[in-house]
Amino acid sequence: MKFKWPFLILLIVVALIATAGFFRYNITRKSLIKVSIFDLSAQLSDFQKWEKWDKLISNKGFSLHINSPAAFVLQKPENRHASAQYITLRPANSDILTQIEWTKSTTGFEWLKAKFTGKDEVQDQLNNLKAFAENPSNLYGYPIRKTLVSDPLLCLYRKMVAKENVAAYIPQMVKELNQYLTDNNISFKRDYYYVSYFPVDSKNIEIAVGVSVTEAFKAKDSFEILKFPAGGKLLVGDYEGPAAAINKLYAAMDKYITDKKMSKVALPMEKYPYNSALNTAAIKMQLIYPVY
Repeated sequence: MKFKWPFLILLIVVALIATAGFFRYNITRKSLIKVSIFDLSAQLSDFQKWEKWDKLISNKGFSLHINSPAAFVLQKPENRHASAQYITLRPANSDILTQIEWTKSTTGFEWLKAKFTGKDEVQDQLNNLKAFAENPSNLYGYPIRKTLVSDPLLCLYRKMVAKENVAAYIPQMVKELNQYLTDNNISFKRDYYYVSYFPVDSKNIEIAVGVSVTEAFKAKDSFEILKFPAGGKLLVGDYEGPAAAINKLYAAMDKYITDKKMSKVALPMEKYPYNSALNTAAIKMQLIYPVY
């Protein structure tokens, strides 16, 4: 008889575990994402955007229900109660930091399986969303990054022109600037150049074309030296596409500066490869904001 008690106890334990395995439990995972609650809400509200970072939910027949801009429910039509997953957003201590909570219903067996295999689907999805949302290319539409000044000295050549055909003046200005530096035996980088624009009035604009020089010198007439401070910081955005759509990169950079609470310390500069044309269907360039 004494040999049966351990066996009975084992049977009871197995039965309890098996019973517990069929019950459903809610598990919640949390994460802090370095974007505003408004930007994260916009990402989650459009279910078509999920496929860019989520490979589980978006491919399993779930539907998205938006209870509010900060509360979302994922459901499967055939089993709404068991499959429901709840996502809530809350602003954290900073207005560019959002706490996200993701709650999923799971059985005890599914929970044990996750523990043994080390696979946590909810946490994996949160990690994917965090990596996607915090990538400037995904949030702002373009690669944007902070960097240090690489060209501390620029020689600028300024000219006032009519607004209607600005791009036509720039190649000739680059040639005149390069000729000026060559004639004065000034070393300069010949593989790229910078352009800035200074609005004058409704009809005219001043263009400044610049190249990086290796030493300061006394410039004259329409030529001048622009010095950047040692350790100065730049915000750089990369663009490749139609010339007429560069304004979208400007808008993205302005939003980045607002979101990150930066300030511009000078007018932006456009950076082009030396032989690039500015009026073609597709261009490749960088937009640079001196910032602090």
